[in-house]
Amino acid sequence: MSRKRIRDPLFDFDYTFYSKRGRPDRDTVESLVYRIGSKDLDKIHKDVNDLSILFCSDLDKNVDSRVKVMTACARDIPERMEIYTTLLGLINLKNHEFVVKVINAIIRELKDAVKASRFDDVKYLVRFLSNSVNGNFVHPGSLLSLYENFVEVTLDVSSSSQCRMDWYCYVVLSSLPYSAKRLYEHNSAALDAILSTINVYLSKRNTHHVSMLRVWETSDPHPQEDYLTCLWAQITAMQKVNWRENVLWRITDAFPALREMDQPCEFGTVTPPDYDPDVVYPQPQVVFRMFDYTDVYSAEEEEEEVGSSVLTASTSPSLPGAHTIERFLVDEQIHIILETMQFSRTMCAKALLNLKTRAKLALEYMIVEAIFADVFRLPKPPVRHGNLLFYSTLLIQLCNDAMNTMPLVLAQATETLFDRLDSMKPACIARFVEWFSFHLINYQLKWSWKDWSRALEEPVMSPRRWFISETLARLVRYSYFENVKQHLPRSFHCLMPPKPGPVNPYDDAPMPRRKAFLKILEAFNQRLCPDDLLDVVRRTAAQRGDDIEESDSHVHRRSRSLSDTEGSPEHSAEFRGNEEEGEKIEEMDNDEPLAQCLIPGVTSLELELFLTALLLRAHKTISHAGSLLTRYSDVFRVLASTVDLQIEALHILQAIWYDQSQMVVAISNYMSREGMLDPESIVLWAFSPSMSAFADEPDLNPPSSVHIRPQMLQWVTH
Repeated sequence: MSRKRIRDPLFDFDYTFYSKRGRPDRDTVESLVYRIGSKDLDKIHKDVNDLSILFCSDLDKNVDSRVKVMTACARDIPERMEIYTTLLGLINLKNHEFVVKVINAIIRELKDAVKASRFDDVKYLVRFLSNSVNGNFVHPGSLLSLYENFVEVTLDVSSSSQCRMDWYCYVVLSSLPYSAKRLYEHNSAALDAILSTINVYLSKRNTHHVSMLRVWETSDPHPQEDYLTCLWAQITAMQKVNWRENVLWRITDAFPALREMDQPCEFGTVTPPDYDPDVVYPQPQVVFRMFDYTDVYSAEEEEEEVGSSVLTASTSPSLPGAHTIERFLVDEQIHIILETMQFSRTMCAKALLNLKTRAKLALEYMIVEAIFADVFRLPKPPVRHGNLLFYSTLLIQLCNDAMNTMPLVLAQATETLFDRLDSMKPACIARFVEWFSFHLINYQLKWSWKDWSRALEEPVMSPRRWFISETLARLVRYSYFENVKQHLPRSFHCLMPPKPGPVNPYDDAPMPRRKAFLKILEAFNQRLCPDDLLDVVRRTAAQRGDDIEESDSHVHRRSRSLSDTEGSPEHSAEFRGNEEEGEKIEEMDNDEPLAQCLIPGVTSLELELFLTALLLRAHKTISHAGSLLTRYSDVFRVLASTVDLQIEALHILQAIWYDQSQMVVAISNYMSREGMLDPESIVLWAFSPSMSAFADEPDLNPPSSVHIRPQMLQWVTH
C-alpha cells in the first residue's frame, strides 16, 4: 500500500498543476486563480485586472475546466470572495457566455448542497451570489427570488423544526448586507416583504436555549444574545441608515466599468427540500461578547494624549457597537478564516492580521474575541478535531507575528475573563484552564501572579481560587513540580497540588503486613511467571504474621535500598520510614492476622497485596505499568473475577495515585481496553459513596485545603 500523503488541492494555495510531460507548471492560469490574494494584497487591483486578461486570452480551449475552477473557488475559498467576484465581473466584460456558465454551475452546486445538507457550502455559495450583484453579473431579481424561497420555510411552522427555520433565516440575513443596497434600489417592496416574513417568525420564535448556551450567567456588562436576535438588530440598524456599511473591502469600486456594464445573469429557482426529521441542522448559538469601545487601548492614542494633541477619529482604531452591521461583517469574516484555515495556524494568523477593511478598526480585539468565542462555544468548539490545541497554537502564532499589539490584547482579555469567573459556566472555566496553562508553558510560566492575590482570600471552592489551583495542576503535568513552584510567589504555594508520586499504604503498617507486602514485591523483582506469582500471593495472604519466615527481613532491607536507588517518589518519603521506625515496628506482635485490608473499601487481601506491589514496582512510567499489567493480566483476572472485586481494584489504584489523577485515568483506561476491567465496574466505582463523599473537615483552612480529597482517602492524611 502506498504511503504517499494525499493532499487536497482545494485547501493548498500552493497547489501545483502538472503539464502533460509530468513537470510542475506553477504558472498556469488555474494555478494563478487558486493562489491570487493568498500572499500579497498590496497590488491586488493590478493582479486581478492582469489575471482577467490572461484568463480570457485562451478561454476557448479550457472552458469546462475553468468553470470548475471558479465554482470550486466560490465554494471552498470564501475568505477571498471579494477577489473572485471582482475577477468574474471583469471577465463578464469580455466573455459574458462564460460567466453565464459559471453562474449556472454555481446554482447546480447550490442545489446539490441543499439536497445533501452541506450547510457550509450553501452558506458560502449564497453569500457569493449576493456579493456578485455588486459586480453586475448576477441579476438582483434572481437573488430576491432565492431569498423568498428560503424564507417561505418559516411560514409552515407545524411541518418543520426550529433549527431548520433558523438556519434558512440565518443564510438570508447573513448574506443580505453584501447586496442590500442594490436589492433595495431594484425592488424595495420585495425586500421589505422578505424582511417582514422573517420578523414575524422571529417574534414567535422560542429562545429558551440561550440560558443553556451562554458563557456567562449574567448579561453585565455585555449582553449574551441569541445569534438570530442579534443579527436581526444589526440588519434593522443597517436599514435605518439606508443600507450603508463602512467596513467591507470592495475591490469592485476600483473598476467603474463594472457599474456601467449591464449584462447580469439570471438563474432559476432554488427550492429547499421537504422537511426530513433525520437531517440534523446546525444548532443555535449565543453571541459571545467580551469587549466594547471602552476597552480599546491604543498606544498611538496614549502618545497623543501625552503630547497634548488632538486625536482625530480617522487615526484612532475603534470597535463597532454590538448592534452595528459592521461588527457582524468583521466577526463573520474572522470566523470564516478560522473555519477554512484550521489546517495551518501560520496561514490562519497571517490571514487574520492582514484582514482588509475600509475603516480603521481595533482588529486585534475582534480577533481575540472571535477566537475565545469558538473556545467557549457550547456544547463544544467548532474546530474539527474537537480540542483546543488549534486555538492555543493560533494565539501563540498571533503573538509572535504581532508582538507589539497582540500580547497586550491577549493579556487584557485574560484579566477580563479572570474577573468574570464568578458568572462563567463551569465547562467554560475548564476550557479557560486548559488554554491558559498551555499558553503559560510556552512562555516560560511568566505571568503577573501578584495581581491575582485577591483570590487567596476567597473561599476554597471559589471560581477564581479553583481556576488558579487547576491551572497549577496542569502546569505541573506539562513541566515539573519544582519548576512551577520557583516561578510562583511564595503566597501562591498553598495552591500548588501535592507533589506527584505514589503512596505506599504499607509504609506505616505493622511489621507482619509489611513483610507480606515486601515478599510480593520481591516476587515482582524476581520476575516470576504468572502462575508462580499467583501461588506466592495466595500463600502469603493466607499466612499469619508469625508464619512468615524470618529470612524475609533481608528482603525488607533490599527493597528499601532498591527504592532509594531507583528514585522512589518523595511523597512516600522513601516508603515513609527510617531505621528507628523500623525498629519500633519489629517490636510489634507478630501474631496479628493479615486478613484485614489497609485500604478502605477493599476486602480481598490477595488483590490488595498483588496490585499494590505491581503499581509501586511500575510507578516510574505509564508504559512500565502497562507492561507489568499485560504480563500478569491472567493473575489479575483470577484475583478480580467479579465486578465487585474490580471496583476494589480501582479503590487500590485511586489510593496509591491519589494525587495524580492522570495516572488513575491512564491506567484504568489501559486496563479497560485490555479487557481487565468491565466498564460497569468503572461507572459503579466513580459513583460509589466512598468516591462521591468528601472528607468531613469542618475547620477547613483556605490557604492549605484547596485540594479536597474523597472520603476514602482520609487515611492518607493521618
